Amino acid sequence: MPMSVQDTIHSIMHRFLPVRNLSDEDRLVLKRLVEVDLVNDIRTILIDQNLYTIKGRVGQARWADVPWIGIHDRRIDSAATTGVYVALLFKVDGSGFALSIQMGTEGLSYKQIKMRSAQQHRFFSPLWDDFSQSPLSLRPQPVDLRTFPTTSRPAKYEVANLVGKEYHKIDSLGSIENDISRIICMYNDWVGTLLGSDDESAYQEALEPVATTDIYINERPPDRLERTYVKVGSLHPQRDPKQGAIAERICQYRCEGNENHETFLRENGIPYLEKHHLIPMERYFETSIDHFVNIYCLCPLCHRAIHHAHKAERKSLIEKLFNARQKTYKEFYGVDLNDLLKFYNI
Repeated sequence: MPMSVQDTIHSIMHRFLPVRNLSDEDRLVLKRLVEVDLVNDIRTILIDQNLYTIKGRVGQARWADVPWIGIHDRRIDSAATTGVYVALLFKVDGSGFALSIQMGTEGLSYKQIKMRSAQQHRFFSPLWDDFSQSPLSLRPQPVDLRTFPTTSRPAKYEVANLVGKEYHKIDSLGSIENDISRIICMYNDWVGTLLGSDDESAYQEALEPVATTDIYINERPPDRLERTYVKVGSLHPQRDPKQGAIAERICQYRCEGNENHETFLRENGIPYLEKHHLIPMERYFETSIDHFVNIYCLCPLCHRAIHHAHKAERKSLIEKLFNARQKTYKEFYGVDLNDLLKFYNI
C-alpha cells in the first residue's frame, strides 16, 4: 500500500534520525525514502507539476546531518546554491522538521546569510500566522557552537529561512499536505512578482540616444557580472540600458528583423524598438551577453514573433539575425547556429 507524505515523514523521523547513528544498511533505506518515496509523495500534491523540479538530498561526498527535499521553480534561479526554493528540512536529532522558503547560501558566510535573508524578508510576508520569518531551529538546543560552528550547513539553513513553519515529532501531521500547498502558494506569489519585475519595459525605454558609436564599435564584451550583482532569484544580471542604446544607434533605429516594418515614434522623435538578446539572458556565459553585440533591435511584431510564432517562422528569424553577426558569435561566445537553435528549443 503506497505511503502518504505524513507516513513517509513519520517513518524518517522515528526510524532513521539522527543520521550519524545509522548503520550502512539503514542509510541506504533512508536514501530511498528521501530521494524517491518522499519526492514522489510530494509531487502528487502539486497542481502544476511541470513548473517544478523536486529533489531529495541526503548528502553527496558525505552523509548530511539534515536530509532535505527541495522544490525548485523552473522559471527562476531556484538552485539550492544561489536561488530561492521551497525546502522540507529534517532536524539533526530527528525531533522534527521544517517547511521553509530558503535562500541559497553557496559562498556566503553565516553573517552574510543573516544580512541577506533579513533584506529579503520584506518580499516574503507570511500569508498565514502559523508561518514565521524567524530563524529555524534545526540543531539540538541549547546550541554549542564548538560542536555546531556557524559555518555548518544546518546553521546556514536556519538563518536562510525567508518564510517557514516548524513541526515536532509528537505533532499530528494531518495538515502537512495542506501546509505544503500553502507554502507553494506563497512561493508562487513571490515568483510571479519577480517575473513581473524582470519585465523589459523599463529596459525598452533605455537612456537618451547615444551621439556616436565610434568609441564603442570595436569594444569586446566584458566578463559576465559576478554572482554578487545578481538579484536573488533572477536568472540573469540586471540589464544595462546603455547597451540597448548603443544597439539602437548601430542599427540606425530600423527593425533588424525586417527593416520595412514601421513602428511608432517615442516622445523624443526616435522610433520605438524593443531589444532582444539573441543568446537569451537566462544562459550562462563567462563573457557578458548583455552587450550590444548580442542585442538586436526589433519592432514589437518581430519581438513577439521570435518568442511566440510557430517554429518555422521563429527559426527563420533567428537564422537571419545570427547570420548577420555569425563571426562575432563564434569569436566572442563560441556559439554556432545549432547551439543557438537549441537555446530556443528548435
